Order: sequence, then structure tokens, then C-alpha cells
Amino acid sequence: GSDYINLKLNENQGIAIYTIYNQLGQAVKRGSFTGTQANVSLGGVEKGLYLVKVNAGNKDMTTKLVVE
Repeated sequence: GSDYINLKLNENQGIAIYTIYNQLGQAVKRGSFTGTQANVSLGGVEKGLYLVKVNAGNKDMTTKLVVE
């Protein structure tokens, strides 16, 4: 599978903070970026189903991620 995921925002919200959660609700990776997109390394993230939550400005977005 891919070693990176691409996070994209519709508009620049300043600093965006992302967190990747496993199925137990534990944060396995977090970070931040500025602008409208970021390539996030999945190094050290094991295979499975995750939730990616991005907080940007006053908006929260959550999406599913499958690491194969």
C-alpha cells in the first residue's frame, strides 16, 4: 500500500491539525499543516481501519482510512 496519505482542504484555514485514531480510539499519529493540503507519512502505522480527524479553523472533518 501507499506510505502516505494526502489530506486536502477546500480552503486555507490557517493551521490544520490532524489525528489518526485506531479502532480502539487511540491516537496513533498526529500533526499539523498549513495551507490546503499535506502529505502525511504512514510510517509505523500498522494495517487496519482508522479514522482521520482534521480540525481546521472552526471545522472538524472525519474520514475513514484503510491501511493495507
